[in-house]
Amino acid sequence: MLETKHQIFINSIKLAIGGEGELNLPIDSEALLHVASMHDLSHLVYYGFYKAGNVELLKDKTKDFKSFHTSAIFRYMKIAKELNDMSSAFERAGIDFIFLKGSKIRFYYPEPWMRTSSDIDVLIKPEAEKDACGVFEKLKYKHVGDWRYVKNYDTPSGVHIELHTEICDDEFVVDEHLKTVWDTAILEEGFSHKYKMDDCTFLFHHVEHMAKHFRDGGCGVRPFIDLYVLNGRGEGEELFERLNEVGLTEFYRAVKALMEFWFKDGEKNYPRGMDEYVLRGGLFGTYENAVGVNAKKGKLRYLLGRIFPPYAEMKDMYPSLKKQKWLLPFCYVARFFKVMAKLIIGKGRDELKAVHNTDKKRVEDTRKLFEDLGLRQ
Repeated sequence: MLETKHQIFINSIKLAIGGEGELNLPIDSEALLHVASMHDLSHLVYYGFYKAGNVELLKDKTKDFKSFHTSAIFRYMKIAKELNDMSSAFERAGIDFIFLKGSKIRFYYPEPWMRTSSDIDVLIKPEAEKDACGVFEKLKYKHVGDWRYVKNYDTPSGVHIELHTEICDDEFVVDEHLKTVWDTAILEEGFSHKYKMDDCTFLFHHVEHMAKHFRDGGCGVRPFIDLYVLNGRGEGEELFERLNEVGLTEFYRAVKALMEFWFKDGEKNYPRGMDEYVLRGGLFGTYENAVGVNAKKGKLRYLLGRIFPPYAEMKDMYPSLKKQKWLLPFCYVARFFKVMAKLIIGKGRDELKAVHNTDKKRVEDTRKLFEDLGLRQ
């Protein structure tokens, strides 16, 4: 049974996106704001109360909720401008491109501002990378670093851009379905170079990305709302064939069941503890959840794994390792002191505290949940 604040949180979102729900009293507006902020959904909570004509129930936090609502609309206006500018620039330069994730899915929502995102993800073909970087330079985008197949930029308006040459963001999923995305991409009407994923590939990517964050400590409620607005678009035999190949069938069935329970009054047939794990983790996961996922072999091994990750992760942190693997011991030394500094004076203290406080029951419950979902830890 969910806490009252979580029930109100879910029901208010349900009202915001067109469903029906009850805003049960009493309402602890401060606790509700905390939960909504964790998931970057305060704007939808406010809109749900607004549609129900019960904004006054938010009491002294009404202004805070309304501020998030206004901010969400403003954020969308900034992103919409960058999407338009980028599309026009790529069209003029003759560069094929696909907008990914939130940049596309928001247009399935009743209103596009409802689907917030912190950045714009855009996919181009590897051979067009140099030309795309030139386009971004003309748009005055500032290059702020690289990670694997992604170049990161910030726009003058403060929007973060991730320029992808490949879709490869989950080390547990080794497949060809997203590497061949251009083979099934569909040219958007009115454009010569703007493409979109076919529905099956789009849903597959959504589920894969969702699983990645779930393994990292939490994916938040937002991707469940995404599934609701997609309304089965892309689901079919081909999707389940792909999911079976990469071991995500049980995960998809479970997240779909939880989505339907929350937003469609479906049966409660998702794995025990899954709702609590999602709600507790917030938008980007928490250290408590992450430790629960990764500490099954003991807290000491967890900490050692964080300080000395495998080579596959190290080469992303230290790009020089891709050509000079012999530097790995020196990079481990550098990482050791970096992690120690965080543990002493930085955010690492919160992680260390989570490791210390995590009990065996939390680890065992998480292990059982991942087993039920067919996910590897």
